[in-house]
Amino acid sequence: MEQVEINYELIGQKLGEDIFSKQGTLLLKAGTKLTEYHISLLKNHTLGEKVQIFTDIPQSKFKSEPITLKPYEELLKLVEEEFNELIHTNRSTNFQSLIKKVSQVLLTSMQDTNITTVIEKRKSNNYIIQHSLNVSILSAMIGKLLGYSKEECILIGKMGLFHDIGMLKFNESLLSKIELTREDKEQIKTHTVLGYDLLKTIPYIHPLIPQASLLHHERINGGGYPMKFVESKIPFFVQIVSVADTFNAICSDRPHTPGAPFYYAVQEVVKEAEANQLNPAIVVPFVRYLMRQQLRESVMLSNNQEAEIVFIHDHEPHLPLVKIGENYVDLRKEPHIRLKTPV
Repeated sequence: MEQVEINYELIGQKLGEDIFSKQGTLLLKAGTKLTEYHISLLKNHTLGEKVQIFTDIPQSKFKSEPITLKPYEELLKLVEEEFNELIHTNRSTNFQSLIKKVSQVLLTSMQDTNITTVIEKRKSNNYIIQHSLNVSILSAMIGKLLGYSKEECILIGKMGLFHDIGMLKFNESLLSKIELTREDKEQIKTHTVLGYDLLKTIPYIHPLIPQASLLHHERINGGGYPMKFVESKIPFFVQIVSVADTFNAICSDRPHTPGAPFYYAVQEVVKEAEANQLNPAIVVPFVRYLMRQQLRESVMLSNNQEAEIVFIHDHEPHLPLVKIGENYVDLRKEPHIRLKTPV
């Protein structure tokens, strides 16, 4: 334990001693996990005195055993080769080898708290291939965040890997267009069915893998495509892939649109959850995980002030507590201020 001054950065920490008022009334017991209310209470009653806080902060369930760029790049190359063979011949001579290597990278990536930095650093000339691998890794990570077994997470990762394979059925001239016509957009929507028809012909493939290709653009309110399914008809693992797909698509550079900043992508997936398009039961834990990687990082706010992220709220992680100079600002209470870009 250590003696510290009361400040809002202690939210989430455990109190190391009983706190009494000047009249001797017990205010807070030792072991209390401090909330914003507790901090305000302590500020009012301790009048600048320090309090004891437990310093044995539990480690994250995700051990830092970082994946490097090399296995990521090697797998990226293998995915491109096997996808191209599947598209042009409707078969893959090294399919099982691909699955094995994907599983190995997924196992490593699920132990890496900073896997998103590897995804961000690597830029590929083939958007579809890189997007597919990124969605695979993110999908498996979300599965782990939600408490699924290693085997289930690897399955979810495989679903993410193949979700967009139908896009490779289109000519490069269509995929690289700067501006898409209405007809172009309708044609591209057929990638879901094209991918499903291709994947279901592969022997011994798990049925959820072609389902992910077919249904990853469905939305839980029935506003997606191609089937306009509602939540009850969309497998939950497919809903996980949809969240990973949406987030990575927003972040990624494409011929017809540049990638958006990280915080914008976070806010957009939250908006889609609030609009009942993406499942909040998936989005909130995912965003909480992403935002906790930003703790203590400096950020530029939408009001052009620089701030430090000091606390992530469990249920609204996209609206953290930030420190601007010596002042603490809860973005949940400031609807006109949003996170903008890292500093």
